[in-house]
Amino acid sequence: YINKENRKIDGITKLINDINNKVYKIGILDEEEDNLSNLRNEIYKTSIVLKLDAEESKNVKESVLRSLEDISHQLKTPLTSISIMLDNIIENPKMSFDKRNEYLKKSQNQIMVINNLIVNLLKVSKMDAGVIKFKRESINVKEVLDNIKELLIVNLELKNINLNISCRNSINIIGDYTWEMEALKNIIKNAIDASFNESDIDIKVKENNFYVLVTIKDYGKGMTKEEQKHIFERFYKLNEDSNSFGIGLNLAKMIIENDNGIISVESKINEGTSFTIKYMK
Repeated sequence: YINKENRKIDGITKLINDINNKVYKIGILDEEEDNLSNLRNEIYKTSIVLKLDAEESKNVKESVLRSLEDISHQLKTPLTSISIMLDNIIENPKMSFDKRNEYLKKSQNQIMVINNLIVNLLKVSKMDAGVIKFKRESINVKEVLDNIKELLIVNLELKNINLNISCRNSINIIGDYTWEMEALKNIIKNAIDASFNESDIDIKVKENNFYVLVTIKDYGKGMTKEEQKHIFERFYKLNEDSNSFGIGLNLAKMIIENDNGIISVESKINEGTSFTIKYMK
């Protein structure tokens, strides 16, 4: 009996030493009911919690590192562009007023690009790190879509696009209002960018006992099957010459999935693209 107890004490001592050395082993709980077995089980449970915390901390650090690398990479192009234009102004004191003004305006535009890029990257970084506390509130879908339409009215008018919303006032989903606004706005803005001038974007919302279904369809350029596979990947751009950073749809997908939603896409070249979102009840 004493030998058996000593072996248990040795096992507990080793388990504590492993925890002190940040070695969190996954073992089997002791089924015996004596005090030493109960002590070992409680220490083992503590080791599991510490292991999960260590893994989460590691993931957060890796996420922050990736975000810093992403920011550094994405900032290089606009910063280089600004540097070249300012060098031209400084090195050519006799440069015409119109040319100087053109360079300054372009530099100002690039600064706005950098500002938008940083804001979006910080949002994605917070999502990756899991530091955002999402609210769980009832969201009226019609209200959200009407507000987004007002926010994007200039984008719609520039291309003379009609945004048609078909949604009953009684349809609600559960999630974070501000972040769902962000997600749906990014998808609708993507639809506007992909649409031909003087076309339509149709948004239809339906619900049943299992989910709320939101369909956002444009009648624009469309995508190939290969492009559809990558459309939600971070920094993936359909058009390398566009001002898009390839962040919006990736962020939208993360937000929607956090609010118990599923997003998918279907598209045909020159026939348009349809994004389908199911918010599970």
